[in-house]
Amino acid sequence: PGGEGVYIFGSLIFDELARTRGAASIRRYIDYSSAYILPFQLDRTARASFGESFSAALRAVRDSALRSVDPGREPLGGWRILAGGFDALRAPRRQGDGIVFGGDRGKETPGAYRVDTLGALRRIGRRTTAGTNVPLADGGILTAQLEFTSPYEIRSDLYVQRGRRLHRLTYGARLDAPDARADGEIVAVQAVTGTTVLARVSRDGRRIRAITSAAADTQWAQPRWSPDGRAIAAVKLVHGGRSQIVVLDSAGAQLGVVADERGSVSAAPAWSEDGQTILFTSDRSGLSEVYAAHAPSASESRPAGEIARVSSATTALAEPLALGRCTGEGGCTDQRLAVSDLRANGWALGSGVARPGASEPAAAESAGDTARRALPTAHDSSAAQPYRPLRQLLPRYWIPVVYSDNSLLVLGAATSGSDVVGRHSYDASAEAATKWGEVGGAFSYRWAGLGMPLVDLAVSQAWDGAGTAIDRSTGAPLGDIRRRTRTASAGLVWSRPRTRYALAANAVGGVEARDYATHPAWLRDAFTSDFLRRTHRRPFMLGGLAASNVQSPARSISVEDGVSAFVSAQRLWDPDERSGGHTRTVGALAGYRSLPLPGYAHHVLALRAAGGWSDSQDPGEFTVGGVSGDAIAIGGTDIGGSSDFPIRGYVSGALAGTRAVAASAEYRAPLVIPARGATIFFLDRSSVSLFADAATAWCGTNAVALGCTGGRTPGSPLVSVGGELVLHLAIFYDAPLTLRIGAAKPVGRLRDAMAASSAVYVAAGRAF
Repeated sequence: PGGEGVYIFGSLIFDELARTRGAASIRRYIDYSSAYILPFQLDRTARASFGESFSAALRAVRDSALRSVDPGREPLGGWRILAGGFDALRAPRRQGDGIVFGGDRGKETPGAYRVDTLGALRRIGRRTTAGTNVPLADGGILTAQLEFTSPYEIRSDLYVQRGRRLHRLTYGARLDAPDARADGEIVAVQAVTGTTVLARVSRDGRRIRAITSAAADTQWAQPRWSPDGRAIAAVKLVHGGRSQIVVLDSAGAQLGVVADERGSVSAAPAWSEDGQTILFTSDRSGLSEVYAAHAPSASESRPAGEIARVSSATTALAEPLALGRCTGEGGCTDQRLAVSDLRANGWALGSGVARPGASEPAAAESAGDTARRALPTAHDSSAAQPYRPLRQLLPRYWIPVVYSDNSLLVLGAATSGSDVVGRHSYDASAEAATKWGEVGGAFSYRWAGLGMPLVDLAVSQAWDGAGTAIDRSTGAPLGDIRRRTRTASAGLVWSRPRTRYALAANAVGGVEARDYATHPAWLRDAFTSDFLRRTHRRPFMLGGLAASNVQSPARSISVEDGVSAFVSAQRLWDPDERSGGHTRTVGALAGYRSLPLPGYAHHVLALRAAGGWSDSQDPGEFTVGGVSGDAIAIGGTDIGGSSDFPIRGYVSGALAGTRAVAASAEYRAPLVIPARGATIFFLDRSSVSLFADAATAWCGTNAVALGCTGGRTPGSPLVSVGGELVLHLAIFYDAPLTLRIGAAKPVGRLRDAMAASSAVYVAAGRAF
């Protein structure tokens, strides 16, 4: 989930091709792929560069890997799986007769889980990531989570779960990977400028004290208290590819080095119950295995000695945990362990007995690493300069804009730009019709120099058709009426993103100017009214609020387990209206509930209700009907788009009025995960949905009766039912696209009068 596995396997294929075909083949591949007009012909490019396709190379690497695997080999003696099928499984910790760990199964958001010795698995809390969860002596669970401290910053802090609620201990402290000893004292990794240190934190989070010095060439990770609380084992990463397992006293003084290697990685130290042995993982053999070593103490501080491998991995092992006492110098003879095992269906937590192997030196240097030395540190002595974004804002690209407006062909170009920190950004476009010399364009600019709110400025000019002039006496068309709309606006946008919810608001003010042209030109002066000869200026103000707390697990087919809502209001002052203007308000509320039914993802029940009100004279203020989704920009024109009052199976604009309501219900279920690609499309997941829509519109007393198809009072709603096949695609294996292929059947009293010409449709994005 998320695509990481695809990139990892892809990098392995390229590494194998470079090794077997020569490094120059990679350069040839880049040259060939740059030359082809159709960049998605990957196998053709590979054959020209490497002499075989990517598909063939993948089969060869896969077959070679499978031949080297002994399916009957167990990582530990008496191996038994306790919990499996996790996309991520981190930091198992003892809690009574069970084990607590952080996990992510893709089907639900990350969480803390507990499994007992019989394999009974229970989710005990929601988390933002699959991280460390440490059982405390008082029954709480200590964890670290990421949270936004502003729209531009995210920080890791410590939390304690008591019951089902999380209580925050620190604010913006940048603490991660915590561990707690029996009295509640905490040790954690703290991010500081350019590096990390180990820090001790009081049980209430009020006191934070670094116990190691900050150094640009050293990083710290995964600290663990010894059972007696007098020592700390941790990972120390040193510039130059050096990885160590070290033991410190409680004040941060180094007592000894357990493992010291270059070119491979030591990780995840864990203490035996008697505090005499340290377990850890290392991939020095080519696979991540579990090793055991004697733990140095204050009375016998010493350099790295010998270690012993105690596992036999097929793929990779991680995060060992001692489940019983360990005996034997430098190794374990009857030590029972729990460890994370990478399997075909994800990570599994299992237990077994250590299998001590021959002792080997704790210091190691991977084969081939002797020639690979640390790169020299770059020093820049040039003077610091003020930040100048102008050069970054110059246009770097343009895209053509081509579309048809009735009988007119419109040509143009569009571009955009932003500086590297996102303080300034803009979008610009210009276009011209091939007939009548009509010119349009738009420019919008956003400034984030205040942090919050964002400042938006925009100007635009556009032409559209305003009807055809008719000779009253003969009924013959005399010419076309064209309307030019020029708009200038300024606004503020405020947002409050959080990991579990988001809030946003905006306020915009501006003026819209409309004037008219006729073709032929003399036609405008022929009207007795001066309406077409005047410029109509209409000031406006609008504002909106939006909130959401929905969840979206990695393999979800829909947002779930939350609500989202928005409300917007607009006031337009128009001297041509009797009332001097009108007000418009729209709001919607949607709720989503996951259902724990079989499938690769949760089934979801989704409900939505929307309403709109306006005192406008225009009977077409709100329209009901059509299919809602996401707009796709093609040639400067948006195909499709969202609608406040959709109803599938009916034409767009089936009903119109100054009042409207709509409701939808959907049942969404996972189908299969093909995970296959062809040309530029990659099909990741698929799902189906069953839906029912209902909507109606009517007019208030101010509205002009002509054109008010919904009547003066609420009538029978339009109703439809149907189903959709939903394909979750990736375009060029990168840009996500949700495609819906649906069929709708209008039902009810009005089903025949306003039904769409076709019951089958294709749309992008979710309906809501």
